Amino acid sequence: MISCITKRSINWWGFSVISEDIVSRYRDTVCGLKSDNQIHQFHIALGHVVTPLEINGLVQAGKNQVLPQVANDWLEELAVLLRRYNGQLVSHTRHTLHQGMTLYKGHPTPGQERHLLLAFTGDAMRLMTSIFIFLQECKLENLDVLLLSDRSRRFYLHGIEGFAPDIESLIGRLPTLYDKRDYRSVVSLGTSGGGLAALWAGIALNLDKAISVGGPSHLYTDSRLASMDRPFAGFERLVESRKGNLPELVYTLGDQCEKDQQKLNELRTLVPMTVVRVEGCSEHNILHYLNRRGQHGAFMRNLIATPPRVIVKP
Repeated sequence: MISCITKRSINWWGFSVISEDIVSRYRDTVCGLKSDNQIHQFHIALGHVVTPLEINGLVQAGKNQVLPQVANDWLEELAVLLRRYNGQLVSHTRHTLHQGMTLYKGHPTPGQERHLLLAFTGDAMRLMTSIFIFLQECKLENLDVLLLSDRSRRFYLHGIEGFAPDIESLIGRLPTLYDKRDYRSVVSLGTSGGGLAALWAGIALNLDKAISVGGPSHLYTDSRLASMDRPFAGFERLVESRKGNLPELVYTLGDQCEKDQQKLNELRTLVPMTVVRVEGCSEHNILHYLNRRGQHGAFMRNLIATPPRVIVKP
């Protein structure tokens, strides 16, 4: 029930302008939900889509609104978070291309080269953190982010509903959403369940770099894949056909996370991988680990940079 209410409530967030209309829609939505838990779920869903400027707009406008206490508490938590950035927020705007596909467009200075990140979220529909935190921590106005979410939580093997029925056709259609000539580099990145899809896209589209953050290997299996024989066989065939012509493939993980180390070991039996380890981290969610230490932004900027830079260990 909660997920259905949250899905309906978030439909109106298809545009990216801070206005009285959006503020009133937020107020009407949270006031119309029936429990604190439903409001909490709605806030989580908002964190998957809204930009730093949208968050700031809601925080400022919320001071003059009569809202449920749980909404006031959420806005106050965000106000504390925003103070970390001293008012210097990136100005990305949000453009919904399709359900589960959103472009966050930066605003570079004149003459500055643009870069594109094809970002495959994991099962939680985020890049291990809320998109507004990801954008703000990267702090790159010349970086556009095409955020992809597989609502079926099946590693993008079934594509994105209504856009592509399988992962091969999904990857094949991605270039129709942007003009590569507009960008100095195009990099794919996937967190957790989106990690292998990012490597897949990087190879298939011959991107400048492809990065998996704790993603599965081609040998991974769980209950969602039990009925499928060799679910990632297509990835294996692709690698075999492109041997000797692969982009840089990167796997990043905590150096004490044994489960992710096993996935990396399996991948390295198939493809060469550049490995970036976060020292002292036993967590799967390395971005949350780095964020707590104030190192998220520098780490990510170096990770996605092309040509490759030396990764400074946090």
